[in-house]
Amino acid sequence: MKLIVLVCSTMFSILVFLVIVPSFAEVDITYKHWGDINLGGLFPVHFYEESVQDCGELRGLDALKRVEAMVYMVRQINDNKTLLPNITLGYEIYDTCSFNAIALKQSLKMIPAQRLTSQCLSNTTDGPLPMIAGVVGAQRSASSLQAAILFGLYAIPQVSYLSTSDELSNDDRYPYFLRTVPPDRFQVKAMVDILLLYRWKYVSFINSDDTYGKSAQTEFRSRAADNDICLAVARTIPASTETYDELISDLLDTQSNSAHSTVVILFVQLETARNIFTAAAKAGAYRRFIWIGSDGWGNYGLEPVLNNEEVALGEFTLIMFYPRGVS
Repeated sequence: MKLIVLVCSTMFSILVFLVIVPSFAEVDITYKHWGDINLGGLFPVHFYEESVQDCGELRGLDALKRVEAMVYMVRQINDNKTLLPNITLGYEIYDTCSFNAIALKQSLKMIPAQRLTSQCLSNTTDGPLPMIAGVVGAQRSASSLQAAILFGLYAIPQVSYLSTSDELSNDDRYPYFLRTVPPDRFQVKAMVDILLLYRWKYVSFINSDDTYGKSAQTEFRSRAADNDICLAVARTIPASTETYDELISDLLDTQSNSAHSTVVILFVQLETARNIFTAAAKAGAYRRFIWIGSDGWGNYGLEPVLNNEEVALGEFTLIMFYPRGVS
């Protein structure tokens, strides 16, 4: 029997609890507080550890802040008696561990068929679990893609806060999916504008092996062809690849054959970017490339280049711009 654990509603207690849990394979963690109407949440609080095929280290405070932001939003609405009079919102938040299969597994727990046949394992009630009216998340495009198909079957609205893949713009296929960020075609356009501004016409494009990276590469190839930009190296990197050293070697070989091949676009996730920069440092590729990064790792500040700052010196990264509203 699995155990559902209620987590105290402060960021500090969440942080302590998630660190001391021995294994996600043994313990099913849910951060929840039910109300009359309940919202689901999908957030990557941990990284995925390939070696043990399970949740690994914490992603950092940014991941916890997003969880707390959703909880704060629910509480603010509940405290305002004019928004939903006589109705209390609740939440049920799951950790996707930055892995698509785990995100799908967590999404299954929020569909009506699963909840009607499930019993609350925390012994707080003997009846079926309350229904989920809508879901916030997921963060990654690939995770949102799988969840959107599932939630669409049950007409459950899903709103992502950071999934940017253009594939998710298909309203016919994902009729219940919404997002608060623009699709990647605008990010790719900005990258091409940077290349044209600096007259960089011979570049490499490295992307992650998911809908986020693949759709971006398709869009980039189209825009590059329209603007006479040539691709030196185009590579799709699987999330579990062990070929980062080989990738850096190929980039260096291409550069040795053409001195103009210095610009490398990395349309990848945080973990992949870290591995690429580590491999570049290992190969002594200091100041050999001009890196242009997508928001998949650009949103994390110095974290992707930690301990490899000299390799990434002079990089460009694109991130979302959030103008502050007038209060």
